[in-house]
Amino acid sequence: MSGTLLLATDLVVGFTRPVLGPLSFELNRGDRLGVWGPPGTGKSALLRAIARGAEVYEGRIHYATGLTLVCQEQRPVRPRCLPMRVSEFIHLAGSHTEGIPTRVGTLLRQRVDSLTGHQYQILSVWIALGSGADLILLDAPTGTLDALDRALLADLIDRQTRDRGVLIASPDRGFLASACTRVLEVGAWR
Repeated sequence: MSGTLLLATDLVVGFTRPVLGPLSFELNRGDRLGVWGPPGTGKSALLRAIARGAEVYEGRIHYATGLTLVCQEQRPVRPRCLPMRVSEFIHLAGSHTEGIPTRVGTLLRQRVDSLTGHQYQILSVWIALGSGADLILLDAPTGTLDALDRALLADLIDRQTRDRGVLIASPDRGFLASACTRVLEVGAWR
C-alpha cells in the first residue's frame, strides 16, 4: 500500500452530539499529523471516529484499501486481573519487542499490574508503535510523561513510523511541534 492512507472530507464527529468539525485533511505514509486544541474540543472524538468508535455526523472518511490501524486510547485500560509480564502483554497485544527503547525494555520482566501509571503510559504507546499497523492513532500520549520521556517519545515516533502514518491528538502544542510533520489546529464544533 502506498500514498494516501486516509482522507477526511468536511468531517463532523461526536458521540451523542457533534463536537468537532467540519474539517478536512489527508494523511499519507510518512506523515505525522498532530491535532491540537484545548481540552474538550473533540480531539478524542476525531480519533475514535477514525477508529469507527464515534459517530460521523457529516462528511466522509475514506480509508486506503487494506488499511490496518491501531489506536492508543487517552486513558489506556490496564488489565489488573491478568498477572502477566510486560513481555507477554506486548506479545498478546500483537506488538513486538524489536527495537524497543531501553526505557520500556527495562520493564519486560515486570508484571503489568505492578507498573506505575507513568510506566503503563509508555508501554501503551510502545504497543501501538510496535504493532506494525499502517496508521497509528495516539490520543494524548504524553499525559503522564515528564520532559525527558516526551523527548524520547518524539524520537521514537520518528524512528518507528517513517513508512506509516501517525495521527496524534494532544493539548500539548510543544510536543506536537517536536513529534509531527504538521499540526492541525481544531476548535469546537461550528
